[in-house]
Amino acid sequence: MAGYHYKLEIVPSEGEIHHGENYWISQQPQPEMLNEFRKILPNDSTWGETEEFRSETNHSVLNIWWEDDKVWSVFVEYAPVDEGKDVFLDEILSICEKFKYVLYSHRSKKRVQPNKKELWEDFKLGHPFSIYKDRLNEFH
Repeated sequence: MAGYHYKLEIVPSEGEIHHGENYWISQQPQPEMLNEFRKILPNDSTWGETEEFRSETNHSVLNIWWEDDKVWSVFVEYAPVDEGKDVFLDEILSICEKFKYVLYSHRSKKRVQPNKKELWEDFKLGHPFSIYKDRLNEFH
């Protein structure tokens, strides 16, 4: 596992956001979006009603949680890569932008637009990012 995960939930772009709330209760996410998310990470570790996809290094995870045949939560636990370009982060941002969803940061309890500049500002505010100081090329 990575030293630290940046936990982000994919949420609708409008409406109030409250920590721990079922963001998809009034409107389910688009099936096309879910299908695109399922293709990002190579290792399918699905169990029960939870779809779980992991990176090769097991550092980053994407979960689609179902309850009573409805999506309850879509979230990622992101860990910056050791070296090179991190396709996972780029794909998450691209899909959110394409389908008009935003991210909810569990650490700052704020809605974050799906772009690296806003993510970097949010990441710096609430995370012990110094452990990654030499590996944060993804945000720049």
